[in-house]
Amino acid sequence: MNKWTRKITILILIVGFTIFLYVGFLIAFRYNPDDAIFVETLNNPLTRPLPTQQNFTISTLNVKSGISVLDFVQVDEVINNITFLAEDILAEKNDFIFLQELDKRSTRSQNINQLLLLTNMLSMYGYSSASNVKINYLVLPMGPYEGIVNQNLVNLSKYTVVESTRVKLPVDFPWYKTVIAPDDAMLISRIKTTAGPELVLINLQIIRLIATYIRFSKGNWVKIKV
Repeated sequence: MNKWTRKITILILIVGFTIFLYVGFLIAFRYNPDDAIFVETLNNPLTRPLPTQQNFTISTLNVKSGISVLDFVQVDEVINNITFLAEDILAEKNDFIFLQELDKRSTRSQNINQLLLLTNMLSMYGYSSASNVKINYLVLPMGPYEGIVNQNLVNLSKYTVVESTRVKLPVDFPWYKTVIAPDDAMLISRIKTTAGPELVLINLQIIRLIATYIRFSKGNWVKIKV
């Protein structure tokens, strides 16, 4: 074995060992919550049960991490985008709001806690959040999306939320494909009404291309195919 062959062999071994350590790190610290976990509703407003004869409004928006372009962004740009979002929400005056892809200290959005920034400007809303993409360190694709990823679903409500739950969606992927894959989930909020039954609000974002079934508490099945 000549000198160059030895160097190439050593280089291949180093790269292979590095990849092995990285994959082992991802597996060891993979975000893997229970199928259903209760989520605290913060700043929960104290209101009476919803009157069933009254109309209510709801809006939903994919925040896209507060990033306007698929490139490196500055802190000021992210803060401005989240501020504009808060101003739009205040102007719309909706009763309930669903948000997707709101970051909490992700590298791609300059490690800003967007949830804290947003909710500080929306003090009239109670809120709950649940992560649906949480990766300790993403190597590929290199560039603005490299680094820590913590992406969340957020439910906002002007009315008292009785209970919020993060419900994991089932997938048929082998375990090794889930290491850096999104963890698809629903964020469910329940609100009392004057009629007795609860108003159930379901914030759902399906990121992976899957066909899956969601089972509700009374035994009904709903098929979602993407």
